[in-house]
Amino acid sequence: MADLFLLLPAEEGDSALFAWRERGAWRFADELPADRPVDTAVAFIPGPAVTRHRVEITARRFSEVRQAALFAVEDDVAEPVDQIHIAVGPETQPGTGREVLVASAADMGSWIAYLSARGLGAADMVAAHSLLPADVDGLEAPDEYLVRRDGLAVSL
Repeated sequence: MADLFLLLPAEEGDSALFAWRERGAWRFADELPADRPVDTAVAFIPGPAVTRHRVEITARRFSEVRQAALFAVEDDVAEPVDQIHIAVGPETQPGTGREVLVASAADMGSWIAYLSARGLGAADMVAAHSLLPADVDGLEAPDEYLVRRDGLAVSL
């Protein structure tokens, strides 16, 4: 399990929210204390910055899967495909498609720089709406609403 969690800021210049367990209690801060050792971290990306799509991909090799995913979401995103970052989920059941999460490459670069500047460049990055439990259709989170529709979780 991760020993540090952080909610990345939604706006540039805002503070992240850091959380960790210490002596059996949760601790929170706007910055990571300098004396806090971190082995594994999870960074939650603001949900509105990530769109979620379900696409059918028949390719098997990773490079082909990635390329097919780019073409599949090309008409659904507001930016050219060379300016986006995608994450392709596993095929869970044949015929159900794969989830593809899309963020702008500029945002991804900013998040990576933010984490790297704090020594957290190896942190796992998770879209906030990925936290919505499977049996919940809606949830209010800090500065956003997590909603499930047609089997996909999204953030507003």
